[in-house]
Amino acid sequence: MALPKICILNFKRRLTKTSAGFTLIEVIIVIAIISFVAAFGLTLNINDWDGFSFRSDCDAIINALLLARSRAVNNICLGSDCADGKPHGIYFNNSSRQIVVFQGDSYNDHDPANEKIELENKSISVFAADENGSVIDKVVFEQLSGGLKGGSDLITIKLNDVSSWRTAVIQINKVGRIDY
Repeated sequence: MALPKICILNFKRRLTKTSAGFTLIEVIIVIAIISFVAAFGLTLNINDWDGFSFRSDCDAIINALLLARSRAVNNICLGSDCADGKPHGIYFNNSSRQIVVFQGDSYNDHDPANEKIELENKSISVFAADENGSVIDKVVFEQLSGGLKGGSDLITIKLNDVSSWRTAVIQINKVGRIDY
């Protein structure tokens, strides 16, 4: 039994018809879509990185506060010249973009027991103030109790990212509770 000639002719036409690739319009549309997706992704990645950097600096300051308070509560004294524990605290140095965990009643730049922590975000500023609004550059925790040393009832630490809208507030009450 033979196939109808109409089917054979139609099949031959499909084989002989050639398509020569993509049209210029198709290529332009695909390039535009890829460019849009790449630009949108790059914008999100930059914002994500800034947010990650800001949160990383906030976490570094919180961890430094927790470390200093823990050392004060546990009566730890670093170095060979210690017979008993000491109070511990952190010092904020905006000009060098550092926070320093120190021991003792006051910050001594030359103490070898100091632990310096570099802030990652170049546009972050750290301001600490007591309950009266007076700007302070250090927070010291009392030995054994872990409360604030120096008579302050509340210390507020504000972190601002001057290149964006990000802000964080850390508060420390007189018994040493750190709220963030």
